[in-house]
Amino acid sequence: MSEQTTTEQNTEEIIDYKKMNLDTNYSGYDAKTSKKEETYSYKGWLISDSFIKRAMAVLGYQFVASLIINAVIFGIIIGFVVVFGIIGGLLKLAFN
Repeated sequence: MSEQTTTEQNTEEIIDYKKMNLDTNYSGYDAKTSKKEETYSYKGWLISDSFIKRAMAVLGYQFVASLIINAVIFGIIIGFVVVFGIIGGLLKLAFN
């Protein structure tokens, strides 16, 4: 009898739990307004209504991206200069 009572209690707890969850919000929807909540907090210039702000944002991102790319290329060139400078210096010492 205790097993059956325990099973009935578990079933009642599950049913109560499901009833409680019916009142909660699912996947970002508000139960009162039925509108999807914002899941992002970006309020920057890239999505502005102003054309000038959007243009400046794109220009800024392009500038930063070009700085990063140029820094990598510059680093590779400096690396080659150092390596070939060391090799040239060693060859000069070896043949003098």
